[in-house]
Amino acid sequence: MDKNSENKTYTAEDKKKALMYLEKFVREDDSAKYVIDPKNVLCRTKDDAVKVSCIKLNELDEKEIFAHMQNLGFYCALSQDPNQFGIEYINKMSINKDTAILHTAFLKLIDKILEQVPPNSNFQNWDVYSGMAGLSLLFMKVHECDPGVMFGPKSALTIADEYIDNALSSHMKLHNTPSEAGLPGFIEHECGFLSTAVGLYSVAAHVKHHTGDQESSHRYLNLIQSHFSKSALSIKTPSELLHGRAGRQENGNWPHTLFEPNNNLVQFCHGATGICFLACKAYEVFKEKEYLDLAEEIADYIYLHGKTRKGVGLCHGISGNAYPFLSVYKLTEDHKYLRYALEYANICAQWEEKVEQGEFSHSDKPWSVYEGIGGAIWLISDLIYWDQEIFKGFPGLTDV
Repeated sequence: MDKNSENKTYTAEDKKKALMYLEKFVREDDSAKYVIDPKNVLCRTKDDAVKVSCIKLNELDEKEIFAHMQNLGFYCALSQDPNQFGIEYINKMSINKDTAILHTAFLKLIDKILEQVPPNSNFQNWDVYSGMAGLSLLFMKVHECDPGVMFGPKSALTIADEYIDNALSSHMKLHNTPSEAGLPGFIEHECGFLSTAVGLYSVAAHVKHHTGDQESSHRYLNLIQSHFSKSALSIKTPSELLHGRAGRQENGNWPHTLFEPNNNLVQFCHGATGICFLACKAYEVFKEKEYLDLAEEIADYIYLHGKTRKGVGLCHGISGNAYPFLSVYKLTEDHKYLRYALEYANICAQWEEKVEQGEFSHSDKPWSVYEGIGGAIWLISDLIYWDQEIFKGFPGLTDV
C-alpha cells in the first residue's frame, strides 16, 4: 500500500468495505486472540504471542476498530505483554469455553477430595487452614454458589455438616476439651481464624445455622464472643498490623519478612498479593483513586510473577494469587483481570499433571484449602458461579 495512503481521506464506502474486511479476517478464527498496534495493523496471535497473520486497516481509526471488535463479541484491553504495545481482543465465547472446561475440572477435583479424605475419614487435621474445618467451609461455599448441586446422594450442605462434625470431634479428642451435650465448654485464648479453635467454631456456627440447628450455632457464636476481647489482648496474638511498615521494594514486590531484604516471594502470605487486598479495601473505604491505581499495578505485577511452583493452594499457591485479579475486576470491570484469573484457574485445573511433571511441588496437605486442591476448587467455583454483587473476596480474609 502507498505510504501516502495513511494520510488519505476515506469515504463512507471505503470504511464500510474495511469493516467487512476486518470481520472476514476475524471470522476466519474467532477463537484466537487479536492484537492491534498503534499503526492500525491487526494481527492474529497464538497463545505464545507469536503473530500468525496480520492486516492493515488504514481506512479505520482506532475507535472504529475498537467499537467493531466489541460488536463482534470481543473484550478489549491493553496488551498484557510488557514488550508489546497496543490493544488486545479476546472473544467472549472463549471465556465461556474456559468456564465450561473449568466446570469439568471442578467436579473432578471435588471427586478427588471426597475419594482421598471423605468426611468420615480419620484425617487428624481439624483446622480451617489445612484440615476438615477448611473442607467444611469449602463445601459451604459450593452450597452457597449452587444449593441444588449433589455429589452422589449427598448435597454440598450435608457434606459440609459431616466434615465439621468430624473436625469438632477430632479437636475435642486431641485437646481433651470438656464438652456439654457434644459441644465445647471453653475456647483457647486465641483470636486467629485459620489455625485455631476460633476458626473451627466460626465454621461450625455457620454450617449449623444453614442446617437449621440454631441452638448449636448460637452456642458456638457465644463461645467466640464471650472470649474474643480477652483473646485479642493475649500475648499470643501476633502484631499483624506492624507488618506494613516495610514499603515496596525496587523490583515492585514487598519484603516477605519484616526488616529482612529478601523479597522474592509473591503469594498471599508473603509479598505483593496480600498488599493488593489492602489496597482494594483502602479504595472501598476511602474512595481515593490512588489506592485503586495501586491495586491495579500490583495485580499486573502478580500476573507476571505469581505463577508459583508451590502448588494450587490459597496460601502460597496459584489459586491464592488469582484472587487479586478478581478483587480488582470487581472494582474496575476491566476484563483483562478476569482473563488473568481464568488463566491461573486453568493452571490449577492441571495440578495433577504438573505435580507428575515436577512443575509443582507436592504439598504436605494436598487436599486442604490453603495448601492443596481445596484452594483450586474455591477459585474455580468463584469463576463458574461468578456474581459480582456477592463476590466476597479472598477466603478467610476479606470474606470473614
